[in-house]
Amino acid sequence: MRVKLWLKRGLQGGILLLGLSYIPVLDRLADLLARTYVQRHNPYILADLGKAPWPREQPAAPPVKLALHDAAIAWATTAINEPVADEWEVPRKDETPDQATARRALFPNLDEEQRSMFAICHAETVMRFDSRGVLLNVYSDWFKRLNILDGKDSLLPAADIRATAKQAAHSGQTVTVTLPLDLPGNPDCKTDFHFLPVRETGEVYVFAGLEYAYLRAQVCNIPQDSRWDVNALRYKRNLRSPSPLTSNRYGFRAPDVTVPKPGNVFRILCIGGSTTHEGSDNPSTYPALLQERLKSLFPGRQIEVLNCGIEGIRTRSQFLLLADYLELTPDLIVAYEGINDVANEIQDVWEDTRPFPYDVLKCAPFVGYYLRPLLWPTEKTFHGWIKDLTIANFECLRRVCACKGIRLALCSNAYPNYDELPRDQRQFYSTKWWRDGRVYSKLLQALNAEIKQYCARKHLLYIPVNENITSTIDYLLDFCHMRPNGIALKADIVTQSIKDYIAPAVNALK
Repeated sequence: MRVKLWLKRGLQGGILLLGLSYIPVLDRLADLLARTYVQRHNPYILADLGKAPWPREQPAAPPVKLALHDAAIAWATTAINEPVADEWEVPRKDETPDQATARRALFPNLDEEQRSMFAICHAETVMRFDSRGVLLNVYSDWFKRLNILDGKDSLLPAADIRATAKQAAHSGQTVTVTLPLDLPGNPDCKTDFHFLPVRETGEVYVFAGLEYAYLRAQVCNIPQDSRWDVNALRYKRNLRSPSPLTSNRYGFRAPDVTVPKPGNVFRILCIGGSTTHEGSDNPSTYPALLQERLKSLFPGRQIEVLNCGIEGIRTRSQFLLLADYLELTPDLIVAYEGINDVANEIQDVWEDTRPFPYDVLKCAPFVGYYLRPLLWPTEKTFHGWIKDLTIANFECLRRVCACKGIRLALCSNAYPNYDELPRDQRQFYSTKWWRDGRVYSKLLQALNAEIKQYCARKHLLYIPVNENITSTIDYLLDFCHMRPNGIALKADIVTQSIKDYIAPAVNALK
């Protein structure tokens, strides 16, 4: 009897396991069939593939609605937004080793908030060790700081840094050591680490330009005919036709201008990622269109709008270019920024912290699509991450700009609100994104809300780009990039948002 019972239970268990093994197979089959059906029947996907006409007529540009609180934002009252940066926060152009040493010597005497600003503004990572070589803290941008503290930065030569920090603590001597970075495919990648011991405390501060080193390390994989000088940071200088991208002596997608700026010129820098850079050629970008519109509104005035957009750049990398921005002496910087933070760093952190069941559901994409949102972080968590990364970087940028008398204006970022789209439009955008578009949509919603609140707190001009693009399918190619009519609409929105704001300064030009 017992043998029969064991055989019966074994048979039942086998059938159950066999059935369970079929669940992911059936789910993947259902997902494949659904995707195939969508690819063959979705009118937007068919049009994008050139197999059908676009299912909608191109709309007329809507009237621009301005942000309500900006009625109180005037050029004269935003001359210097307090607090402004101290001189040690402002990056120098072509800083000498002696100047860098003198700057770093100030670091131990700063408070914790100032140390974070120091690290961000100079695009340096500063690690604090005790005399035993134990890592106590990291000062850097939020994303890099998290990775180093959690031991997830696999590129760092952690053992060599700890050993050298211990030696510096015992010797009491400042030392600079060149150490290799563990970068696959680039064994020759090295960077300098500067060790500053403090005799009174026995601690050692280690300074390293990791942001530039990591970006520069990718250059070995860039083809000779590439437009890149440093990937996701700078284009080659003085690029000329027949390339659709021409660059000035700074490597920006803009014409050369006079430096220092003449007194009769009003100059605007537009900074951001590919959503600022975008356009089939230089004249079709939104900064170039913005310049045309402003010149027509202020005839006889010298107005220059420079496109400083760099594909893939993140807010933390902007500080590697900040000395160039300051040398160009702009009157106003317009930032359409934060998308690459959200699409990369913040989504990377979210993926690292998501619960185990989320990964299990990846094996069942059809069912998991409906269940994964139950495991997302809370909106409060999303907002907190954005404050710690993008908004913290904006505040450092604002302080430096205010120190130099430069106004800063921030744009909201256009995106398709996934939950409010018709199903066929959600399907279309999902084919354009390699990550979960619903998470991206939630993050962009939080990003725009934080940017708007930050502008209100700091009395900065807020430019409501997203709020004025009510039909994203007509203007957005994918989750963030514009069609040509979308680029033109963005230029219209920025023009209408800043024309009255800059009018006193422009009209005062001789």
